[in-house]
Amino acid sequence: MASTRERNESIQHQVFFNKLQMERTCCELMDPQTDATKIADKPNRRMELYFPSLHDTIAEVERLHESGWERAGKWSLGQLLEHLNITLRFTKGEIPFFLPMPIRPVIRLFFWPTILRGKPIRIRGIAPKKLQPRPEPNEEEMVKEFVELVEWHMDSSAEFAPKHPVFGRLERQDWLLVQKWHVTHHLSFMLPKR
Repeated sequence: MASTRERNESIQHQVFFNKLQMERTCCELMDPQTDATKIADKPNRRMELYFPSLHDTIAEVERLHESGWERAGKWSLGQLLEHLNITLRFTKGEIPFFLPMPIRPVIRLFFWPTILRGKPIRIRGIAPKKLQPRPEPNEEEMVKEFVELVEWHMDSSAEFAPKHPVFGRLERQDWLLVQKWHVTHHLSFMLPKR
């Protein structure tokens, strides 16, 4: 029977191997000169986005909602926002799952430096069932909830949950960083209509 240390090393090696495999199949960033309508059905093309703060993402969501969008991924804007709203509620303590304790430090080791730099993690994964959106959520309702949740995050009196389900214990500024990174990641799959 393997010791706890051997099992942890095995998990670390498997996560490292999976990360290397996923990096090889990285997403390409969208060339601004490319016509969005030609690449909408190609899931590997994305926008390169930067937002100074989580609050700045509201303007992009409202712009996409008002002006229209093309998808570079699988989800519509309504679905993407429903997923983001679920994860934004993590900060309030509405967390439907936690990764097992031995895995959280390993995930943090590999992905936290990339998140701190605001860089994309070039992984195409499937969200856990509890985080997946419905087939056709109401886009307008999802935009409204997104704005409310982001504004809640910006309220300095809001009490943040002590732990993130993937990264473990987080301070307020780390929560804001993770949420901004996650929103930016998903919005990069929404191409504004030209």
